[in-house]
Amino acid sequence: MQTYNLKFTGEELCDIRQALEHRADSWRRTLAFLESGTNDPNDDGPIEDETDIELARKIAAGYDRVLAKISAVPVDLETAEPSA
Repeated sequence: MQTYNLKFTGEELCDIRQALEHRADSWRRTLAFLESGTNDPNDDGPIEDETDIELARKIAAGYDRVLAKISAVPVDLETAEPSA
C-alpha cells in the first residue's frame, strides 16, 4: 500500500473532516435502514441509494477508517488551529 503526505491548512482539514463525517453518517443511516427495514422517525438525514447490506457496511467502515486517521491529527475544529 502506498502512503502519501498531504499538506492542508487547519481550516481545510476541518472542512474535509466535516464532509467525511457527513458522508459517514449518511452511510451509517443507510446501513441501519437496510438492517432494520425502517428509518428512525426522528432522523431526517439523508440515506444512500443502496440495497446491498454488505456493500453499505464496507463503505461505512471505510469512512470510519479514514476519519479515525484524520481525527488523530490534532486540530481544534472551532478555531481550525493546530492543538497541543
